[in-house]
Amino acid sequence: KVGLEQPMCADGRLYLNAEPMDTYDIAGKFVSACRESGLPYEFKINQFADRADAMVFYIDNGNFDGYFGILNKILAENPQIKKRIGKPPRLTEKVNDVIGYKISDGYRAGLCRSSCRCTITINSRASQSTLC
Repeated sequence: KVGLEQPMCADGRLYLNAEPMDTYDIAGKFVSACRESGLPYEFKINQFADRADAMVFYIDNGNFDGYFGILNKILAENPQIKKRIGKPPRLTEKVNDVIGYKISDGYRAGLCRSSCRCTITINSRASQSTLC
């Protein structure tokens, strides 16, 4: 994962089914655009050609339009990359023909994604120790 130069509450995810040869180029452009816009960013890249979730962008739903706009602009300015983008993962809401969206699992109002993960881990460990 890359990002978190500033904290964010990532309560949504945008998916891009990019080819491995394009992921780092898209990522670099995404980081630059987020920095220019003042948007915090966090994402992960999978380098497997057979995965529909090659790129997952964790977003704050309050800034959905900003993140969605950045991805659309990157693809509009790079038609050769856009031609290689596959369909979004099946279990996502199709925002357009190449970008999928899903609310983050385990998200609770008022808590950041990392806070949710920490709480889940702590609770899991606590329940394991009581079983011994």
